[in-house]
Amino acid sequence: MKRIVTALGCAMALTLATAAAQTDSWKEYVYDDDGFAMSAPAEPTVTTQPIYVVGGTADAHIYTIADGPDTAFMLFIFERHRSDRRSASQLRQQARQWALDSVNGKLRKQSDVELGKFRGTELEFEAQHPDLDAKTHQVRSRYYTVGRKIYHLIAIAPIDQPFPADADQWFKGFRLIGETDQ
Repeated sequence: MKRIVTALGCAMALTLATAAAQTDSWKEYVYDDDGFAMSAPAEPTVTTQPIYVVGGTADAHIYTIADGPDTAFMLFIFERHRSDRRSASQLRQQARQWALDSVNGKLRKQSDVELGKFRGTELEFEAQHPDLDAKTHQVRSRYYTVGRKIYHLIAIAPIDQPFPADADQWFKGFRLIGETDQ
């Protein structure tokens, strides 16, 4: 499941590399139905796509922002199937392996992160586009399990440049709202 989501994220972000640069001013956007608010340099494009999850399928809500010619931010949100009994710790461990496997990734670092009372994992790795033989992008990815929901934030940038400062702002600007932040 995460493998497909991560591969999709990388493929979509690489496609967005040709998109026009967005505005420099960051604003907060609130999405009550998905239980979060985010700061972003532009209003995200929102799509829905069915994905395979343990126990069935789910509709993933995908929020995408092109931040310059070669950088993209993405957020995937989906609900785990009610038969999925894995712990948050198990999900974080499996997410790491699936993320790396889906893009022939090379892990640079992994760390624990927190979002209020919820623990998550941050991965930073080199990614290979499925149609190329070399690693072309670097990815910083955070996974949070909040009840049955999975929040997966992604920042993607070219591998031959420093990771953009906007990536830190992207991750810091994400917050839970409503009952999910309790």
